[in-house]
Amino acid sequence: MAPRRIVTGKEAMASRRAAFLAARDRTHGKEAMASRRAEFIAAGGQTVTWADFEAAMAEWVVDLEAAKAAQKERKRQKAVKKRESRRRKKKAAARRGEESLAEIEAWWAAAYKAGKENAGVWPACPNGNM
Repeated sequence: MAPRRIVTGKEAMASRRAAFLAARDRTHGKEAMASRRAEFIAAGGQTVTWADFEAAMAEWVVDLEAAKAAQKERKRQKAVKKRESRRRKKKAAARRGEESLAEIEAWWAAAYKAGKENAGVWPACPNGNM
């Protein structure tokens, strides 16, 4: 198997742009509009005027705009959800850190107190200081 060639950024963008333009031509080009007009005529079963086709095309545009708006709203909701999730995680981590610090401080305070109380019984240091 031949080694894969590394694609540069410019080449990648050029190929993406070509694919984008081809897809756009399929949906917005003259051929696409002609085929849609033919479909519209066949579906209606009668000869239609350009005015009727223009009205149908206006409906398609409205549907397309509604779909774009819905997609944009879904994307916005996803971003909001992601942002809130990050905030929740940060708050939980901070809370865990504070709880852990409080536990450590409590443990050391108890150990210090126990050491003071038992200094005469079990001297920790040879001179009795803690």
